[in-house]
Amino acid sequence: MPSTAVRRIATVLALVSGLTASNLMQTSVDAAGTIPTEYINDTTARPLGAITVIGDSVMLGSLHYSPDLVDALADRGWGPIRARGGMGYSTGYLRTADWSRSSLWIEKWRAEGWDAPNVVVNLGVNDAGLCAGSAECAVGAIDHLLDAIGPDHKVWWANITRSAAAGRDHQAIWNAALDEVAARRPELHVWDWASVYATGAFPSGDRIHLSPDGYRARNQLIADDVTARLVTMTHDGSSIALPSTDAAPLGFTPIPPRRILDTRQMGEGLEAGSSAVVNLDDVVPHTARAVAVNVTSTGTSAPGFLTAYACGASLPNVSTVNHAGGTDRGAFSIVPIDQGGDLCVMTYSAGHVIVDLAGWFASDSALRFDPLPSPSRLIDTRHTGKAAPGEPLRVTVPSGSDAVAVNVTATGATASGFLTAHPCGGSLPNVSNVNFGIDEPVAGAAYLTTGGAGAICVTASSDVDVIVDLTGTFSVDGTTGFVPAGPRRLLDTRSNIGGWAPRHTAGATIELTAAPSNAVAVTGTLTLVEPQATGYLTAEPCGASSDTSSVNARRNEVMANAITVGTTNGHLCITTYASTHTLFDVTGWWTS
Repeated sequence: MPSTAVRRIATVLALVSGLTASNLMQTSVDAAGTIPTEYINDTTARPLGAITVIGDSVMLGSLHYSPDLVDALADRGWGPIRARGGMGYSTGYLRTADWSRSSLWIEKWRAEGWDAPNVVVNLGVNDAGLCAGSAECAVGAIDHLLDAIGPDHKVWWANITRSAAAGRDHQAIWNAALDEVAARRPELHVWDWASVYATGAFPSGDRIHLSPDGYRARNQLIADDVTARLVTMTHDGSSIALPSTDAAPLGFTPIPPRRILDTRQMGEGLEAGSSAVVNLDDVVPHTARAVAVNVTSTGTSAPGFLTAYACGASLPNVSTVNHAGGTDRGAFSIVPIDQGGDLCVMTYSAGHVIVDLAGWFASDSALRFDPLPSPSRLIDTRHTGKAAPGEPLRVTVPSGSDAVAVNVTATGATASGFLTAHPCGGSLPNVSNVNFGIDEPVAGAAYLTTGGAGAICVTASSDVDVIVDLTGTFSVDGTTGFVPAGPRRLLDTRSNIGGWAPRHTAGATIELTAAPSNAVAVTGTLTLVEPQATGYLTAEPCGASSDTSSVNARRNEVMANAITVGTTNGHLCITTYASTHTLFDVTGWWTS
């Protein structure tokens, strides 16, 4: 719990403005002696802004058992937070004891200067009984509290579970009233708690109240849904300047993927914060200015990231690979190399680093790039049937292409493993493109030579479905070359970098100036940070529409993947399918 939070469980006496202890006690329940109440005032300001929480005895449980609902909301970035839950609380529509009328608490707090634009409500069980099954009364009660909250507020309201009484289905009547009001009042967002409860995951002795662990689990669901429903992403008009570069467009030389560094073969791993140096002088020509590599972190015990960069340059504030502790994770990147042919990889956490080379960029390299107007799905084994572990999956690519830019996704694995994208025919190279866990969706980009076969192959180490999306092709007749740029973070919704905040909301699209206006495609690292549900980001030219994904992650994971996609006058559009934070680090672009 934040240190600034103030908590109290108490009997409520003269707390509503204009009331006295004597007249309040006359309308309270004498037999009870005290009214169980939980009040929390967390004054810490956070990115998502102020929020009010008000509710009945179900909310009392949500605020009583730690970690409570205020903790869950604070973890997601809400604050300051004022929360109140009490036994017998109602909307305030029908005349009851003033301490129980939520509308009076809203009015009291407004008089004190507290008027949060977002409000969480858990009321209805008591109102449904007071209304005696009257649908008209239920609608009136809901409207009454919304009117007290006032216009220009967003209201999240959980529907109820309650047993029938006196031949009336109070749950159905009240929940139908909530839906009816929400249909005409767009500020009201109804959470279907009744359907969640019906799954049986939250056992209850009275169909209303939960166990302590039940409240804790429910709080996480509430905090996620509140954040997904009430947060609106905005842009403040600012942007990050593109990195400057005087490099001429470079051609590409692909090679069959080759492992060039594996610190596991060198003894001890790297210390946290240190860098591995990879000298490519004997591997790539002296004319090479950048390399296409897959960088993998392994053998770590703490979460962290890798950053690949030219050794002669300052360490940039970007990431190439993000990983959890003890989890192998890799990602593709195009990385500049210094004049001595050195590539550096910094690890934030202690562990081992692996680097696989897929090709290089130089002025005398022959292949040029043609981005697709929109990413295209080449194969999805969930529909076509998958290959057995160790058996190459052949994927047809456009004829005439000497190499391709693809995004390879693993999903539905029955065991942990990795994917290797490689030319068809010959022996399987000792490299990896995607590392995945059981039933984990993970995507990895790759540049891959076709070897003139009109196809590429993907081999899985364990049973898994594979998806391959094409983003562009390389050929001697291609039209664009790569302009390497010093890696730079252009977007981070966590800290308003790029002007987008406070979160990337589900279904929303961020339009980003990712390259100069004469660029037809951009390359960089796209990172999905702690989505509130398993989901993915799609990066594509603005105005395009595809059924592909660029990076995938399970709930609360951090996943990064490289993208090479077309742009519209240098603009890139990124869409999320779950509420998340989104980052984009540019490494270069493609021009004629």
